[in-house]
Amino acid sequence: MKSFGKVFKQFRQSRGLSLRSISNEELSVSQLSRFENEQSDLTISKFKIALDEINMPMSEFMYAVQDFKRDELQELLYKMDIYVLRNDVVSMRHLLASRPVKPRLRRLFHELNTIIIKIKLEEMTGESVVSEHDLNVLTDYLIGVEYWGYYELLLFMHSMHRFRHTLFMTLSKEMISRSEFYKELPINRRMMNYLVLEAFVLSSERQELIDAQYYRKFIQNNHFEERDIFERMVIQYAEGMFEFFFHDERKGLMEMEKVIQTFRELGSIHLAQSYENRVKAAQKIKESKN
Repeated sequence: MKSFGKVFKQFRQSRGLSLRSISNEELSVSQLSRFENEQSDLTISKFKIALDEINMPMSEFMYAVQDFKRDELQELLYKMDIYVLRNDVVSMRHLLASRPVKPRLRRLFHELNTIIIKIKLEEMTGESVVSEHDLNVLTDYLIGVEYWGYYELLLFMHSMHRFRHTLFMTLSKEMISRSEFYKELPINRRMMNYLVLEAFVLSSERQELIDAQYYRKFIQNNHFEERDIFERMVIQYAEGMFEFFFHDERKGLMEMEKVIQTFRELGSIHLAQSYENRVKAAQKIKESKN
């Protein structure tokens, strides 16, 4: 990780700003100079003021400090997504096996991230990998956090299919209420939208009519912008799944196939395959009940 002061200096100079031009009553030239020369640090509040003065978002600054590389969590999620898309079980097993047994720092978050890897491996292989203890740790953490931020939304997104339906409904409703504080952040808003849509699809797949109707109404009452193309396509797919299980099976199937074909035409082959597999699973459920 690079020096905060050095990175700050690089961005300040690249914008043609002098120390004096960004100093103010709360942040003196001498404080800024000592910070840039690694002679002292700034408090969090003064550091935020300094970033505002050079018009630099915190997320971009931290990305630069990390030498323009993903942080540990983002790197882990990137690998997991690639392995899932490629159905690369060997690499996913290696990713799980390479996790330290007893890390020195951030042990709870290390355990939570490891549980998510187990869940993905279980989904890929059908093997029993996740223990009841793992699910209890994950549940206790999510219920214990008063405000769900980006990390909590990620945890739930990657684990929601693993919970029994009653607990899934409890957590998904907690997700809606506890994420309200951060919903104006674009990345959080998109993730919340995806989670609500997925909850609608999952409730339909599990043939839980009342819960599916709950999420259907929630989606209808919430505004999706025109540029939310992916979300609008998933809404169409979700409506198709709802129609398939609860009303006109043929009509629902046609709606879902339209979305899958659109994904293919856009070159999203793995995404299309993923949704197609869910349609096949839904058809098997229907056939088993006929």
